[in-house]
Amino acid sequence: MEEANSLYKTAQTPSGVSRVLKRSYLEKAIRIYREELHKEIRVEAKASILRNIGMSNFRLADVVDSLDAKTELKLVTYHLSVAIENFIQAINWRPQSMGTEWGKIIVERIMDSFELGFRLAVNRDVGNERFRSAELDKLFQGIPDTIAFKSLKASCYLAKANFFYRRSIVAQEMSDFRAAIQFLEYSNEETQMAIKYAGTTDSALWAEIRVMEVEIASTRCSCESIRMRHQADTFLEEELSQDGMSIGMMWTILDMYKEAVLLTRDYDIENEAIALSRMGKMFDKILKMRVKAHESYRAAFDLAQTLLPRDLNNYTWFKDTKEALERFQRNIVLEEQQREEAEKAPILKKLEPELKILQTIANFELYSVVGAQKLLKHIYEKHPPKTPYKFDGSKLDRVATHAALKEAIVNYHPDRQAVFGIEWKVLCGEITKYLTQRYEHFK
Repeated sequence: MEEANSLYKTAQTPSGVSRVLKRSYLEKAIRIYREELHKEIRVEAKASILRNIGMSNFRLADVVDSLDAKTELKLVTYHLSVAIENFIQAINWRPQSMGTEWGKIIVERIMDSFELGFRLAVNRDVGNERFRSAELDKLFQGIPDTIAFKSLKASCYLAKANFFYRRSIVAQEMSDFRAAIQFLEYSNEETQMAIKYAGTTDSALWAEIRVMEVEIASTRCSCESIRMRHQADTFLEEELSQDGMSIGMMWTILDMYKEAVLLTRDYDIENEAIALSRMGKMFDKILKMRVKAHESYRAAFDLAQTLLPRDLNNYTWFKDTKEALERFQRNIVLEEQQREEAEKAPILKKLEPELKILQTIANFELYSVVGAQKLLKHIYEKHPPKTPYKFDGSKLDRVATHAALKEAIVNYHPDRQAVFGIEWKVLCGEITKYLTQRYEHFK
């Protein structure tokens, strides 16, 4: 036993021992442990030896070496399945005197064996996912279907589901959507196996299963959405590169973007926002439907705000969305200004004689108190405010004149004149312009 333990410890040396030597030490340790099992030993010792055989096989799986990836994976799954089988036997042979903590540690080692198997399986380029999955299924053979181990078996299937789920995420990031969806299907199959063995008492396990089901569903929707969006991007690029543009094809591409939006709704905020941004760009640049473009860009931007504090300013879709909304806002302001100018033009023409007099008085001694007083007097006499106000300009010094100008701006500000008709509002706008000019020079 001491020799086997020493060989096992030597094989765990991080450096200075080659993989070949480690493998030799572990294989020899296993032989010695097996010889000890055939001797008459106490139950506690038998449970410990079975655990040691399991640990040695567990370590051996990480140092196997072969020229053929498939053979290498077979060796990995063989040693890990042997490890799991011996861990199970160790639990079965464990006397009550060894306590429940010892059993929990063994269960953790079983889960570690599955995790190691999944990790090592990814590193072997076997070129066939079904072969890889079939080899990993061998790890389950050592776990009996008895009630005592059903929860453990369910946890192992859930671990395998998580393994395929992680692979689907990697495939999605590499834009291999077909592989991503295939891995999600594998993950769903393993999740259903976990449900089969989960029983009804382990609430924590069921919580993990439900989380996995939601993750699979949401990731499938995201993957389908991204695939649809990429396909639409490709079709759009091809269509724009041709001499003639098919409007029918453009509407088909737009429908694909809409489908991408619907697939991610309530599941994936970022990809929903990206698809909405693409829709906005089509409405804006190609179909020339500004209202629809603004709605799509606005929806994309609002969704992006929910991702704060994440910084999206370096993403092209977000920059396009932001720039488009700013452009729309500038256009709205410009159009409003043009509409107001068109509306004011005939009124200004009608008021032209009065406004010429107002302009002359406003420019009289621009920086003097006298000029300011003359402007105030003219305005209050010729165009008294609609709300009662008594102006006394007989005793105005520089400070009082400055205050009177400020008060006049308030009395004649166009925003307060809408109820008195458009002509009066336009006139007050011109009056306020000259009052403000005088007020600025008077500071």
